Amino acid sequence: MKIPSIIAIVSSLLVANIGVGSELHDADRALETSLRQALNQRHVHIDVHDGIVTIEGEVRTEQDRQTIDSMVRNTPGVAAVKDKVKVKFPTPGTSTYPPSIPPSVTSAASSSTIIPVYTTPAPEVTPSVIVVNPPAPVMVPDIPS
Repeated sequence: MKIPSIIAIVSSLLVANIGVGSELHDADRALETSLRQALNQRHVHIDVHDGIVTIEGEVRTEQDRQTIDSMVRNTPGVAAVKDKVKVKFPTPGTSTYPPSIPPSVTSAASSSTIIPVYTTPAPEVTPSVIVVNPPAPVMVPDIPS
């Protein structure tokens, strides 16, 4: 008598869990569709899983990346954002490569001033001495024949 009631409880829990899982999946799909329509970007891919939005792709400027990020973060239903968007053409002054040259250096270089370059000598490397110890002699007893 206990076994049929246990089976009934377990099966009802499984059915309820499947219903909740499909509702979450439908909500993620609807959120993903609305974000794609709002963004209207060909080079930006959107993926939603449990309300966590992952945006990947390439945009032209840092301002475009920030606009997309803030639009996604301010959308109802978004729990978190994983921003993996790359900037194709960085805004001048925001890029760390190549390093920007201060105006004082460029004006000094244009007036033919020599800027000294200081280098340190290479460290001296001394080879380590390898010590090889011969193995101890092995005594083999004579076996009578």
